[in-house]
Amino acid sequence: MPAKDHRELRVYQLAFESAVRVYELTKAFPAEERYSLTDQIRRSSRSVCANIAEAWRLATLVDSLSPSVLEAHLAQLVVVERLPGTATTDFGAPGVAPTVDHDRSCDAATIRRFEKILRAGWRAFDQAARSARGKTLATGPRGGGRSLEAIVGHVIGADAGYLTAVGWKAPKAANPAEQLTATREAILAALRASAAGEIPSRGPRGGARWSARLFVRRVAWHVMAHVWEIERRAARSPQ
Repeated sequence: MPAKDHRELRVYQLAFESAVRVYELTKAFPAEERYSLTDQIRRSSRSVCANIAEAWRLATLVDSLSPSVLEAHLAQLVVVERLPGTATTDFGAPGVAPTVDHDRSCDAATIRRFEKILRAGWRAFDQAARSARGKTLATGPRGGGRSLEAIVGHVIGADAGYLTAVGWKAPKAANPAEQLTATREAILAALRASAAGEIPSRGPRGGARWSARLFVRRVAWHVMAHVWEIERRAARSPQ
Protein backbone atom coordinates (compact mmCIF):
# COMPACT_ATOMS: atom_id res chain seq x y z
CA MET A 1 0.00 0.00 0.00
CA PRO A 2 1.45 3.42 -0.94
CA ALA A 3 2.58 5.58 1.95
CA LYS A 4 0.21 8.40 2.92
CA ASP A 5 2.80 10.28 4.95
CA HIS A 6 6.60 10.52 5.04
CA ARG A 7 6.56 8.90 8.48
CA GLU A 8 5.26 5.70 6.86
CA LEU A 9 8.32 5.45 4.64
CA ARG A 10 10.72 2.74 5.75
CA VAL A 11 13.69 4.94 4.92
CA TYR A 12 12.34 7.65 7.24
CA GLN A 13 11.79 5.14 10.02
CA LEU A 14 15.35 3.85 9.65
CA ALA A 15 16.70 7.41 9.67
CA PHE A 16 14.75 8.20 12.83
CA GLU A 17 16.00 5.06 14.54
CA SER A 18 19.56 5.95 13.53
CA ALA A 19 19.19 9.48 14.92
CA VAL A 20 18.01 8.10 18.25
CA ARG A 21 20.91 5.64 18.30
CA VAL A 22 23.40 8.41 17.50
CA TYR A 23 21.98 10.50 20.35
CA GLU A 24 22.49 7.65 22.79
CA LEU A 25 26.00 6.87 21.58
CA THR A 26 27.17 10.48 21.77
CA LYS A 27 26.20 10.70 25.44
CA ALA A 28 29.54 9.01 26.09
CA PHE A 29 31.51 11.68 24.20
CA PRO A 30 33.78 14.01 26.25
CA ALA A 31 32.05 17.00 27.84
CA GLU A 32 34.31 19.45 25.99
CA GLU A 33 32.88 18.19 22.69
CA ARG A 34 29.30 19.02 23.67
CA TYR A 35 29.03 22.11 21.48
CA SER A 36 31.32 20.95 18.69
CA LEU A 37 31.68 17.35 17.56
CA THR A 38 28.78 15.96 19.61
CA ASP A 39 26.42 18.69 18.46
CA GLN A 40 27.49 18.40 14.82
CA ILE A 41 26.97 14.64 14.74
CA ARG A 42 23.56 14.86 16.39
CA ARG A 43 22.36 17.65 14.13
CA SER A 44 23.63 15.81 11.05
CA SER A 45 21.77 12.65 12.01
CA ARG A 46 18.55 14.58 12.63
CA SER A 47 18.89 16.40 9.33
CA VAL A 48 18.40 13.11 7.44
CA CYS A 49 14.83 12.85 8.73
CA ALA A 50 14.22 16.52 7.97
CA ASN A 51 15.51 16.15 4.41
CA ILE A 52 13.32 13.11 3.76
CA ALA A 53 10.28 14.97 5.07
CA GLU A 54 11.08 17.99 2.88
CA ALA A 55 11.57 15.79 -0.18
CA TRP A 56 8.19 14.19 0.47
CA ARG A 57 6.55 17.60 0.74
CA LEU A 58 8.12 18.81 -2.49
CA ALA A 59 7.24 15.59 -4.33
CA THR A 60 3.64 15.95 -3.18
CA LEU A 61 3.61 19.57 -4.33
CA VAL A 62 5.01 18.68 -7.74
CA ASP A 63 2.43 15.92 -8.18
CA SER A 64 -0.34 18.44 -7.51
CA LEU A 65 0.81 20.82 -10.25
CA SER A 66 -0.45 20.61 -13.78
CA PRO A 67 2.20 19.88 -16.45
CA SER A 68 1.94 23.40 -17.85
CA VAL A 69 2.42 25.04 -14.44
CA LEU A 70 5.29 22.71 -13.62
CA GLU A 71 6.96 23.45 -16.93
CA ALA A 72 6.63 27.18 -16.31
CA HIS A 73 8.28 26.85 -12.90
CA LEU A 74 11.12 24.72 -14.25
CA ALA A 75 11.74 27.23 -17.04
CA GLN A 76 12.66 29.79 -14.38
CA LEU A 77 15.29 27.52 -12.86
CA VAL A 78 18.81 28.24 -14.09
CA VAL A 79 21.72 26.10 -12.91
CA VAL A 80 24.78 28.34 -13.05
CA GLU A 81 27.25 25.90 -11.52
CA ARG A 82 27.44 22.37 -10.12
CA LEU A 83 29.69 21.76 -7.12
CA PRO A 84 30.84 18.52 -5.48
CA GLY A 85 29.19 17.84 -2.15
CA THR A 86 30.91 17.24 1.18
CA ALA A 87 29.87 16.18 4.67
CA THR A 88 29.25 19.87 5.37
CA THR A 89 26.95 20.39 2.39
CA ASP A 90 25.13 17.15 3.26
CA PHE A 91 24.37 18.84 6.56
CA GLY A 92 22.89 21.78 4.67
CA ALA A 93 25.68 24.32 5.13
CA PRO A 94 27.35 26.18 2.23
CA GLY A 95 30.66 24.44 2.80
CA VAL A 96 31.88 24.51 -0.81
CA ALA A 97 32.63 27.90 -2.30
CA PRO A 98 31.16 28.60 -5.76
CA THR A 99 33.50 30.09 -8.34
CA VAL A 100 32.22 33.61 -7.72
CA ASP A 101 33.36 33.40 -4.10
CA HIS A 102 36.97 32.91 -5.16
CA ASP A 103 37.02 36.50 -6.38
CA ARG A 104 38.69 38.35 -3.52
CA SER A 105 37.90 41.86 -4.76
CA CYS A 106 34.69 43.73 -3.96
CA ASP A 107 33.70 47.20 -5.06
CA ALA A 108 32.07 49.71 -2.72
CA ALA A 109 28.55 48.85 -3.86
CA THR A 110 29.11 45.14 -3.20
CA ILE A 111 30.49 45.85 0.27
CA ARG A 112 27.44 47.97 1.10
CA ARG A 113 25.17 45.18 -0.14
CA PHE A 114 27.00 42.62 2.00
CA GLU A 115 26.71 44.88 5.05
CA LYS A 116 22.97 45.22 4.48
CA ILE A 117 22.62 41.45 4.25
CA LEU A 118 24.52 40.94 7.50
CA ARG A 119 22.65 43.66 9.37
CA ALA A 120 19.30 42.30 8.18
CA GLY A 121 20.22 38.86 9.47
CA TRP A 122 21.29 40.28 12.82
CA ARG A 123 18.05 42.26 13.17
CA ALA A 124 16.06 39.11 12.43
CA PHE A 125 18.09 37.15 14.98
CA ASP A 126 17.66 39.80 17.68
CA GLN A 127 13.91 40.00 17.00
CA ALA A 128 13.54 36.23 17.18
CA ALA A 129 15.53 36.11 20.42
CA ARG A 130 13.44 38.90 21.99
CA SER A 131 10.20 37.18 20.99
CA ALA A 132 11.39 33.90 22.52
CA ARG A 133 12.47 35.40 25.86
CA GLY A 134 10.62 33.76 28.74
CA LYS A 135 9.62 30.76 26.64
CA THR A 136 10.91 27.23 26.92
CA LEU A 137 11.87 26.30 23.37
CA ALA A 138 10.32 23.08 22.17
CA THR A 139 12.69 20.12 22.13
CA GLY A 140 12.95 16.99 20.02
CA PRO A 141 11.41 13.63 20.91
CA ARG A 142 14.49 12.82 23.02
CA GLY A 143 14.66 16.23 24.64
CA GLY A 144 17.39 17.54 22.38
CA GLY A 145 17.86 21.19 21.42
CA ARG A 146 19.79 24.13 22.80
CA SER A 147 18.29 26.71 25.13
CA LEU A 148 17.94 30.25 23.79
CA GLU A 149 21.04 31.35 25.70
CA ALA A 150 22.99 28.40 24.31
CA ILE A 151 21.92 29.27 20.75
CA VAL A 152 23.20 32.82 21.20
CA GLY A 153 26.47 31.48 22.57
CA HIS A 154 26.75 29.02 19.71
CA VAL A 155 26.27 31.76 17.10
CA ILE A 156 28.96 33.88 18.78
CA GLY A 157 31.32 30.91 18.86
CA ALA A 158 30.70 30.05 15.23
CA ASP A 159 31.26 33.66 14.19
CA ALA A 160 34.60 33.58 16.01
CA GLY A 161 35.56 30.60 13.87
CA TYR A 162 34.45 32.39 10.71
CA LEU A 163 36.54 35.42 11.68
CA THR A 164 39.57 33.17 12.03
CA ALA A 165 38.85 31.61 8.64
CA VAL A 166 38.89 35.02 6.94
CA GLY A 167 42.06 36.03 8.77
CA TRP A 168 40.72 38.26 11.54
CA LYS A 169 41.08 38.01 15.31
CA ALA A 170 37.90 37.27 17.23
CA PRO A 171 37.23 39.77 20.04
CA LYS A 172 36.64 38.97 23.70
CA ALA A 173 34.17 40.68 26.02
CA ALA A 174 32.98 40.49 29.61
CA ASN A 175 29.46 39.17 28.93
CA PRO A 176 27.42 37.63 26.09
CA ALA A 177 25.68 40.89 25.13
CA GLU A 178 28.97 42.76 24.80
CA GLN A 179 30.53 39.77 23.06
CA LEU A 180 27.73 39.69 20.49
CA THR A 181 28.14 43.41 19.75
CA ALA A 182 31.92 43.18 19.56
CA THR A 183 31.77 40.14 17.29
CA ARG A 184 29.43 41.87 14.87
CA GLU A 185 31.67 44.93 14.74
CA ALA A 186 34.63 42.66 14.06
CA ILE A 187 32.73 40.93 11.24
CA LEU A 188 32.07 44.25 9.51
CA ALA A 189 35.69 45.31 9.98
CA ALA A 190 36.94 41.98 8.64
CA LEU A 191 34.63 42.24 5.63
CA ARG A 192 35.97 45.67 4.70
CA ALA A 193 39.60 44.68 5.26
CA SER A 194 39.31 41.48 3.25
CA ALA A 195 37.47 43.21 0.40
CA ALA A 196 40.16 45.90 0.30
CA GLY A 197 42.92 43.30 0.02
CA GLU A 198 44.33 44.18 3.45
CA ILE A 199 44.26 40.55 4.60
CA PRO A 200 46.71 38.15 2.92
CA SER A 201 45.01 35.37 0.98
CA ARG A 202 47.01 32.78 2.92
CA GLY A 203 47.70 32.42 6.60
CA PRO A 204 51.12 32.10 8.26
CA ARG A 205 51.07 28.32 7.75
CA GLY A 206 50.10 28.58 4.10
CA GLY A 207 46.41 27.75 4.46
CA ALA A 208 43.95 29.56 2.18
CA ARG A 209 41.81 32.16 3.89
CA TRP A 210 38.19 32.79 3.03
CA SER A 211 37.35 35.57 0.64
CA ALA A 212 35.02 38.33 1.78
CA ARG A 213 32.27 36.81 -0.37
CA LEU A 214 32.50 33.36 1.20
CA PHE A 215 32.83 34.94 4.65
CA VAL A 216 29.55 36.83 4.26
CA ARG A 217 27.83 33.78 2.78
CA ARG A 218 28.71 31.62 5.79
CA VAL A 219 27.98 34.24 8.45
CA ALA A 220 24.62 35.19 6.93
CA TRP A 221 23.58 31.58 6.34
CA HIS A 222 24.42 30.55 9.89
CA VAL A 223 22.63 33.37 11.67
CA MET A 224 19.49 32.90 9.55
CA ALA A 225 19.53 29.14 10.18
CA HIS A 226 19.23 29.89 13.89
CA VAL A 227 16.61 32.59 13.36
CA TRP A 228 14.42 29.92 11.80
CA GLU A 229 15.29 27.45 14.55
CA ILE A 230 14.26 29.89 17.28
CA GLU A 231 11.04 30.85 15.50
CA ARG A 232 10.14 27.21 14.81
CA ARG A 233 10.83 25.98 18.32
CA ALA A 234 9.24 29.01 20.01
CA ALA A 235 6.06 28.47 17.98
CA ARG A 236 5.87 24.91 19.31
CA SER A 237 6.73 25.95 22.87
CA PRO A 238 4.43 24.46 25.53
CA GLN A 239 4.24 27.87 27.22
